[in-house]
Amino acid sequence: MPIPVTISTTPLVFDSLPALKTRYYYGDWPYGGIYTLGRMYILGGDLHVSLSAFEKDPAPESCVCLGLCAEGPAAVFAKTSPAALMVSVREGDNILSTHNVPPRFFRSADEQGWSWGAEFVLDAQLLQRAGIVFANNPTFRAALYKYTAGCPAYGVSNRLLDEKNPFSIVNFETCEAVTY
Repeated sequence: MPIPVTISTTPLVFDSLPALKTRYYYGDWPYGGIYTLGRMYILGGDLHVSLSAFEKDPAPESCVCLGLCAEGPAAVFAKTSPAALMVSVREGDNILSTHNVPPRFFRSADEQGWSWGAEFVLDAQLLQRAGIVFANNPTFRAALYKYTAGCPAYGVSNRLLDEKNPFSIVNFETCEAVTY
């Protein structure tokens, strides 16, 4: 069943949206299964994104990454750490372009614990570089990752078809743009 991503005509509150969650952990994870969320909605052809990790005191190398694609071969990767956001378009290991996307970083606490993350917008022109055009096709694919740079273990939102290449688009799951 595809993950629903809301198409809206007004800005939405991220906490009200369905989420991609890291559910599967690979390797010897020294930090335990860190709960990580990715929430998205579409507004005017742009994808509004919130990535968060439930860690009280994250290491500077702690990362949450969202991968997005249509049917390939190109994919958009947005990787955030507690203080930096990097966005690139890739084909496999080849970086085709990097993009300056201004984030809003946050740290917060609620009944689930402490968290950190970033909110940002991936505009329609950037998404088109990976073949994602919501007006032409309401489906796309995505994967959410949680890892720490330099540590071989990681968490991911879905079971991997290719464990040797976890960031391959074959590992992404289907999302569908929907209106309510």
